[in-house]
Amino acid sequence: MTLNFEQLQTAWADCNRKLTAQKALSEKLIVTMAREKSRSTLAAMRRHNIGMVGLFLFYTVFFVSCIVGDAFDYPHPVYYIPLVVQGITCFIFALLLLRVYRNIGSVQLSREDLASGLRKVIRVNEQHLVLSHRIWWCYFIAGTVFPLTFLPKALSHRAMAEAILYTAIPVVIAGLLVLLAKRMGLFKDRKNELLKRNLLELEAHLTELEKL
Repeated sequence: MTLNFEQLQTAWADCNRKLTAQKALSEKLIVTMAREKSRSTLAAMRRHNIGMVGLFLFYTVFFVSCIVGDAFDYPHPVYYIPLVVQGITCFIFALLLLRVYRNIGSVQLSREDLASGLRKVIRVNEQHLVLSHRIWWCYFIAGTVFPLTFLPKALSHRAMAEAILYTAIPVVIAGLLVLLAKRMGLFKDRKNELLKRNLLELEAHLTELEKL
């Protein structure tokens, strides 16, 4: 009876060791898979951000060139205010994206806790999105006002109703395009949503392992 009890204890200890080793292996596998998925997403985010930095800097130079070169031959410099606002907002967009690019690059998922690293990236992106939406509205309003700066010149060559229609059409088109883009979800950061899903899946799997 004593021998059987000792054998049972030994078998139980072996079973616990195997279960612990299996849980450790499963946890390592889950974390490794989540890390690789997250690395791929972060790399795509960085490529997208640096591309958008270049694009917004190009727009900044374009708006500055239009203003300095008096591209539209306005009778008064005040008509260039919408372009000034657009140029400033494009430059701010570039700076924000560059900061996000650097912050993402500072997260080393292989050297620190994966969950905390993902939370840091998600937090940085959400802060960026809040600022970007506010700045974007300034850009959109300036872009909406921009066609109206041609109204005085249009009035000198056309009837009032025709001139108003001529300048209002681009404003209406811009508004419709924005509504369409919003309905299609183009203003959402899909990669940030993907990181959130990766984090939730990681935490769910690790929680299930803890229950075993």
